[in-house]
Amino acid sequence: MKRNEIECGVCGQSVPVAELGNHMAFEHPEIVLAEVKRDKDETKPFLRIVVPSFAVWLVAFLLLLALPGAPPLAMSIPGMLLVLLGIVAVGYRYALRVTVSDVENVRLRCRVCDAFVPEPAYFAHYREAHPRYARHVVLARAITWGSTVVIFLVDLIVFFVTSRLSGWDVLAVTTISTYSGLYVWLGVVSLWWFGVEPSYLARVRSEWRTSQDSLKRP
Repeated sequence: MKRNEIECGVCGQSVPVAELGNHMAFEHPEIVLAEVKRDKDETKPFLRIVVPSFAVWLVAFLLLLALPGAPPLAMSIPGMLLVLLGIVAVGYRYALRVTVSDVENVRLRCRVCDAFVPEPAYFAHYREAHPRYARHVVLARAITWGSTVVIFLVDLIVFFVTSRLSGWDVLAVTTISTYSGLYVWLGVVSLWWFGVEPSYLARVRSEWRTSQDSLKRP
């Protein structure tokens, strides 16, 4: 697989990153339709969690600003924004759980053993059959989302520090910090998914085939 290509999760074909959407639409239209239906069905359960939670969050935030003796904004706003991010994450997870029936008939190809697995049981298959690769996937997700949170917090710190310094253009400094963080994040994620991931997956697949060959020997 070339550096600018990605492996289709359904058929395993190597496809240029920019052409993955077209490949899915022409080669696996039933899966695209199932995912579109799920995306549409996710809206109501997502809002069912997020809207009342956001109302409570907003009241708490306004009270935090109005009450005497409240902590400084530089301390309270990052925490409140992280809580808001948590609300969105919980709502998204809940929406995925209640719409799982939309993709029960979708089969995805295991990247290690090539077995076709129902999408709802996809990661469970990794945990049971390929625990080492499952841990790798968890680490990849932690790096991807954890680095996003870190960059977000760094931007907040930069904003609050520069807002207290005279003679500094807060908007310009914050913009530079935001774009710098974005480029760093894109670099780290690209390096992982197009450098570390393919080589690690090839090694795991090779080890799995070797173990299967050893089991077949008399």
